[in-house]
Amino acid sequence: VRLPAPVPSKQQTSEIDRSTVIVHFRRGVDTSRIRETLRQHGAGLEERDGSSVLVETNGRPVRQLLSDLEENPLVADAEPNRIFTVAGAPNDPLYEHQRPYLETAGLPDAWATTKGTTGTTVAILDTGIDLDHPEFAGRILPGRDFVNNDADPTDDEGHGTMVAGVAAAAADNGIGIAGAAGGVSILPVKVLDRNGQGDTWQISEGIKWAVAQGADVLNFSFTGGGSDRFDDAVRDAVRRNVVIVAAAGNDGEAWPYLPRSYENVLTVAATDHAGTFAWFSNHGPLVELAAPGVDITTTARAPGAQDAYAVASGTSFSTPLVSGAAALVRSVHPDWTVDQVARRLERTARDAGPPGVDDSYGFGIVDAASALADRRRTALPSVTGAEEPNNVLARATTFTGSAGGTISPEGDVDWFATTLAAPGWVTVRLTGPAVDPEGRRPEELDPVLKVYDPAGDPLRTSDGGSIGDPEGVLVPVATSGRYLIRVENYVGSRSPGPYTIEVAPAAAPARFAPATEQTL
Repeated sequence: VRLPAPVPSKQQTSEIDRSTVIVHFRRGVDTSRIRETLRQHGAGLEERDGSSVLVETNGRPVRQLLSDLEENPLVADAEPNRIFTVAGAPNDPLYEHQRPYLETAGLPDAWATTKGTTGTTVAILDTGIDLDHPEFAGRILPGRDFVNNDADPTDDEGHGTMVAGVAAAAADNGIGIAGAAGGVSILPVKVLDRNGQGDTWQISEGIKWAVAQGADVLNFSFTGGGSDRFDDAVRDAVRRNVVIVAAAGNDGEAWPYLPRSYENVLTVAATDHAGTFAWFSNHGPLVELAAPGVDITTTARAPGAQDAYAVASGTSFSTPLVSGAAALVRSVHPDWTVDQVARRLERTARDAGPPGVDDSYGFGIVDAASALADRRRTALPSVTGAEEPNNVLARATTFTGSAGGTISPEGDVDWFATTLAAPGWVTVRLTGPAVDPEGRRPEELDPVLKVYDPAGDPLRTSDGGSIGDPEGVLVPVATSGRYLIRVENYVGSRSPGPYTIEVAPAAAPARFAPATEQTL
């Protein structure tokens, strides 16, 4: 995608040394003439490297000295001597729990440039916010409750407080956690009730109100069906130059829920701390970006308590990391359009999974530091199964009796071929790795089996189990020949290890109905 020319930042992003400046003299100017020039301007020579000179200001204001020197015919250019600061860890006590996934999203390095400004507003459209939580002190704007139709967006469920903490908890305040954009203003918009539900009218009204209040970024950590009214509110927000970041959903399905199909709405899938795609995350061609969403440490609702924190998983929490990254970009480039912000985040995302844009990661894992610097980190290593490439029919793995495979990288499809010598019946069974009982493993396998006859026509499909369950199907063999088996993963992750596929003779069913699919 070709980006528009960048708009220069209006924000000073580094300190300058007031005692020195750097001057680049024209070629051929000797040391004596340099010293005389500087003396005329009330400055002194400290160090020289070729035509570049470190100049003592001798108390003169930096801006005025630079202006005077740049008018001298012997000077090619003059610039401040900028101060670089180590990107030290914030002093929030729970930061070490956050650090691995924040680094995956490029946030600690981004904070060396900005933690966001109060002139940038992130609207959290959710169950409200714990207005007394110290992580948000001084940055909560007057919000609105569209569930109870009043001006008190207090969180009575907890989800919104957790989402807000991921996006914008204060960094370096000596308590709790560090949010992705801990310096921005927060606009609480309560559109979901104490059960975490809201209707089309409430949510659409909340969107329109947040836009009218001047929000720069809207965070949607909810999913659901669409309507004309909702569609109109989303499209109008984008037309009014508001960035919308939306959760893909947690159903492990091959399509994100709404809002998913609108231009410049950033739909976000989830990964673990290291960037491995999370099996529960929805996926598909409408995913734009991915971000960590497994075991995310964040703020919690605790009425009457000084502060509280929790650990949560889901695309609800990968989404505010991307909202925070978008807010950092908007803080540095306040005049950028929605399209410029979206394209920058997409173009600088870190590639993962299959090379290039794919259905699990979209453009890649959000990288806030790369977005601010307009660069792209090297791709995460793609994990590929030992039997690859067998991801196209022409490279099917030929086997007799049994064979092994791995769904990797994400989105992989495995093809197998076996020759059956005589008509009759066979069972095709796939046994995969056991499921993680605690659900902490991002890679999981929910296999889908498809069997084809020698002419390439589909015979049977088996998708009756869930994650960790074997799949099996009883297949009629009408003629001898080469039969094909296709294996894919219903969820968007790669499998945590190899699976085994077996073909064995079987007895005919007691009642054989040719049109009835029989799943083991």
